[in-house]
Amino acid sequence: MRVSFETVNGVHTRILAAGDGPDSLIAIHGGGLTADVYVRNLDALGRDRLVLAPDLPNSGFSGELPGAGPFLPRLRDFLLEFADRFASGRCALLGNSLGAQMAVLLHLADPVRFGELVLTPSATAFHEGKQLQTALQDTLSRSMPATGSAIDMRREFEGLRYLCPSLTDASDILTSLATAHALPHYGPRLRSMLLDLTDLSRNGEYYVADRLAEITARVLIVWGRRDPRTVYSDIQSRVAHLQNTAMVTFDDAGHMPFLEDPDRFNRTVAAFLVSVGGTAPTI
Repeated sequence: MRVSFETVNGVHTRILAAGDGPDSLIAIHGGGLTADVYVRNLDALGRDRLVLAPDLPNSGFSGELPGAGPFLPRLRDFLLEFADRFASGRCALLGNSLGAQMAVLLHLADPVRFGELVLTPSATAFHEGKQLQTALQDTLSRSMPATGSAIDMRREFEGLRYLCPSLTDASDILTSLATAHALPHYGPRLRSMLLDLTDLSRNGEYYVADRLAEITARVLIVWGRRDPRTVYSDIQSRVAHLQNTAMVTFDDAGHMPFLEDPDRFNRTVAAFLVSVGGTAPTI
């Protein structure tokens, strides 16, 4: 795995990367987190392609997203420029939570280029109305670091365990997450982003649950049955009506199956990415 900083669309951006090759995969993390959540996946998925995982603007060790107006279209445009700058060949997208929503928005903006999607638990991509608002408020209330105090590593781990109930060890990412949360500008930037996202009057048209049928990409959905922010039966019902889509459920995992069961996740996604054809494979 490699770490670098680049300026993308005016944002000083930290990038984790692994592998090389003619094709690429961009891994997009959720709100309030960092690209470190993918450290258990990058090298394994990078065996056959270039894998890139940026810290999103207003998150991690990246800078603040400039400009005015709703956050979601500005974040989409940031990621489109990121892909133009660094991705290669066939570009697949892996997204979690807010990242899954962004993966769908990127595909809808350029369905030819982004022809394969791997979507993991995401209320913002699959829920509407009251369920969506509840999940957004939960993210806002649980993602904010304590202002003016040291970051407690035990509290950080408890926050991860809420999202990932099967997680027993996070020592490989915990220090980096806590360091990002301890940065003096992190709390205000994150709060600004999350408050904007919860304002459906500003961003409502960019929530994509009612546009999933427009997806023409091959789609692999890897879901944790114990995800605290989505209703599993509702997700199953919605996925059943989608074309060219395969769904794999990790019964013990929650919000981040790639972090909770990385070996199975990496095998599942690698099999999907190397397969070629008109339909998503049964895995």
